[in-house]
Amino acid sequence: MNCRRRPRLALLALAVTAGALVPVMGPRAAQADPVLCERALSSESAKFTRSATLALQRCEDAKVIGTVPPATDCSTDGGVVNAIGRAQAKLARKVAIRCGGQDHTCGTDDDESLVSIGWGAIGTCPGLKGASCGNAIGNCGDIVTCLACVGQAAAGQTVALDYGSLNSAQFGTDSPENFCQRSIGQASTKFFLDRLKALQKCWDGRLKGHHSNACPDPGDGKAVTRIAHAEESKVSRICRACGGADHQCGGGDDLALGQVGFAAQCSDVTAPSDGSCSATITDMSGVVTCVDCDATFASDCMADLGVSALVPYPQDCSPTTPPDFCPAPVVPAMIGQIAFTGSPGTANCGGARFSPPADPPFSGEVDDGNGMKLADLGLGCLYSGSASMPGVALPDGFTSILAITGTSGSTLTLGGSDGTGPADCTKGAGPAMHCVNANPGASCTLDADCGGIPSSCALEANCFFGPPTPVSNGALSICIANALRTDACGVADLTAMSTTLAVALSSRLYLTGNAASPCPRCDSGSCTAGDRAGMPCTGVGTKGTTLECPPQSSQFIGTLPVSLVPATTGTSMLPAPNGAFCPAQTTAGAFGLAGARLIREVGQPLTLAGLGTFTTALGATFCIPASGSSLVDGAVGLPGPGALSISGTTTVNIP
Repeated sequence: MNCRRRPRLALLALAVTAGALVPVMGPRAAQADPVLCERALSSESAKFTRSATLALQRCEDAKVIGTVPPATDCSTDGGVVNAIGRAQAKLARKVAIRCGGQDHTCGTDDDESLVSIGWGAIGTCPGLKGASCGNAIGNCGDIVTCLACVGQAAAGQTVALDYGSLNSAQFGTDSPENFCQRSIGQASTKFFLDRLKALQKCWDGRLKGHHSNACPDPGDGKAVTRIAHAEESKVSRICRACGGADHQCGGGDDLALGQVGFAAQCSDVTAPSDGSCSATITDMSGVVTCVDCDATFASDCMADLGVSALVPYPQDCSPTTPPDFCPAPVVPAMIGQIAFTGSPGTANCGGARFSPPADPPFSGEVDDGNGMKLADLGLGCLYSGSASMPGVALPDGFTSILAITGTSGSTLTLGGSDGTGPADCTKGAGPAMHCVNANPGASCTLDADCGGIPSSCALEANCFFGPPTPVSNGALSICIANALRTDACGVADLTAMSTTLAVALSSRLYLTGNAASPCPRCDSGSCTAGDRAGMPCTGVGTKGTTLECPPQSSQFIGTLPVSLVPATTGTSMLPAPNGAFCPAQTTAGAFGLAGARLIREVGQPLTLAGLGTFTTALGATFCIPASGSSLVDGAVGLPGPGALSISGTTTVNIP
């Protein structure tokens, strides 16, 4: 017998049935409850962030009081460094107890799997805008490193805004301006910590099964009130100290901002639940607004990173663009492949504003701010924007192939594959660039080389995610060709029977205006329209579209960079407490429902259907940027939210 083949044979047996784990791989040490691990990551990361913030804030406050020199660098102060170090050690110890298995040690074989606790597709720490925290994620110890880095960055950025530009000439003087300085620093820092605590408690209630809502609104029914009280306390304290005789900020008798000191420009960040913070600050009212937005940004990001099993990390928080966090392969070689073949979903994705509603089977729903369902989302459908576009049935019958690049126990690491060609490979675009509009194939370096249409000079598409997608909308009907922007990647856990993928697309838009057939079809073996009209082809699935029948290149109007991160067999949610799901979204709501405040897509776990074959479904929620076409943006409501689901069959092939 060739002993070298045993690991692969064992893995194939594992793919056939999860029950084969014990006889094939041997007994495995008992693990902790994944939910307890998830709760520890959330609560302990919030506690660490609190400790780091208070250590920095007390040092800065001592400068304002005058007990330490104004030139003291609190980030390198020995007492601060030691306090943060102790807090990080405590974070690591608590997480290891809940996530590190029976030996309470992260990095050993009995750790909770990354997939089971929501970190399966996060191969690299996503960081925080303004700070880079790029450590690789391979076990719960690496998660601790990431949470500590992001938590310390959130603490440092918050305290730096609250104290960093204060007028040091007032330090230690006990003047009204000095009292105002202390009040700004203390009240703003306290608001950040109180808001983070309210969010963490809300998410903890979700993890314990006490509710199933997005946080803070509708959340656990307490978070919104707690945050409102914290906001009221912050405003009251700052304005009593800084707002002049009437104790009101912006009343005309505020203390002079130049004497107190504060940043002239608020932080260039976007709070996921509150929008952009960037603004010029000219008075105390502007100070209050700025510290509120900055604290909202930091607390939103830190709280969401702590519950990666429940919500994706907001793109507004990260300095990187998904899916740069694709995991590095455990074994740097392709040892097999996974092929996903799409299946038809519902026969009706629903009309404009879901009138008529979608037909079953369903994959998710849209909820209002009270958690009440507004509409069901159909399986196999794409929903786009804030306007009243009907749902779009996605193509079926296509196959996408991913390489198995590594294994760790029952977990398969997935990466891009060359497949058999552009229709089923999963490699990213480039490196060559060419025009994709009226002069297709011509080399270019700038859009100006292609006539000036935005994004018309594009990286060469090596692979596509499915055949072209037809979107019928009268004279504004479009055909979408989804080119892969970067290599697809992800993980499949054959114990948890779950899959999480990261897929970055360059969705090329062609305004065909053909409502009956927005994309060319392959009919009776030849293309009905487009650049290859009348030429031979083979249709794909029930839609009959195919890469062999591309739309007419002269109809190109723009490209949407869309990141499906994650596309998951679990739950993907996109919350919007104020109705704006995405940055720069101008119309509240989603898919024509003005009252929408939460979009939820729920995938389906891998279900054994035969030798190495599983049925499954993936769901994703995401943001869609503006297309560059005012006609399309207005009709669809872009920038705005997106949601999709797709069912199919997954085949594991390990030679």
